[in-house]
Amino acid sequence: MDAAADGAALGLLQTVVIAVGAAAAGAAVVRLPGWTVRGVVLTICLATLAVDDLTGFHDRLRSFDAGWLPGPSSSAGLEAAAGFAVLLALVFVLLWDDSRRATSDTRAVLRSGLMVLVLAVVIRAIAAYTDMDSSVQGNLRDWAIAVEQGVDLAGWTLVTWALVEIARTPKPRLQVVP
Repeated sequence: MDAAADGAALGLLQTVVIAVGAAAAGAAVVRLPGWTVRGVVLTICLATLAVDDLTGFHDRLRSFDAGWLPGPSSSAGLEAAAGFAVLLALVFVLLWDDSRRATSDTRAVLRSGLMVLVLAVVIRAIAAYTDMDSSVQGNLRDWAIAVEQGVDLAGWTLVTWALVEIARTPKPRLQVVP
């Protein structure tokens, strides 16, 4: 399911949402103690995901031609997909861990958003496994793309809302008692 071509409006909105999440993570780096290196890594990863979402790179991994690399090129698409999966896993782990430092309401929203994103990945995997791009046509395919894009957008919206809350919530500073 190629969201870059088929879900342009939702895809663009999702790109904006992810970019706002990256900006919120960057703001948290500036404002909050303890968000230095991890926050910078998270900000870079989210910005990378926003650029990927805008360009649709992850939708083109299957046709990745790496004939110039040593070894068999037939697995190049799989290797590129594995690299993308590592990026997603890193973002998931960083956000899940950072949710422990959030208020209980924000933690619940952030973790819910992460679980919704996992659901979106499962939907995408099922679509790839069943080869929905070539086997399903017409309205059913359009509905499947809309559902997958909607779930993805909902997850990123929840994650971004939580990141904005984390960035704007004042944290008590430690006071050194003489």
